Amino acid sequence: MNKTLITLGFFFVILVGIIGLVILLVVRPEMAGSFLTMLTGLLGVGTTGVVLIYGLGTQQKTLETIRANTNGNLTAKELENRRLTDVIMAAYQAEPAGAHSAPRAPQAAD
Repeated sequence: MNKTLITLGFFFVILVGIIGLVILLVVRPEMAGSFLTMLTGLLGVGTTGVVLIYGLGTQQKTLETIRANTNGNLTAKELENRRLTDVIMAAYQAEPAGAHSAPRAPQAAD
């Protein structure tokens, strides 16, 4: 998405809006407020759409960079994580029950 083209498009819409507002002030001044509200809303919705589409495009570029750097998958990392998890689970199952329990606190005398 070309930022310059989008910026020029918004400037064009703003320019047309200002010209339309001046014409409305001359012809029907009571409608100028409604026209300005509509123009502001239109520019707000347009800005939101452009920012959303640009953000999604940037996110897609980031994902493609990650995909290129990891060769499209994370298999080696997943295998290493699985191996380490198996080592931890084997060590946990090999210990006798209660080997890591904390000593009991002394009870208060009644």
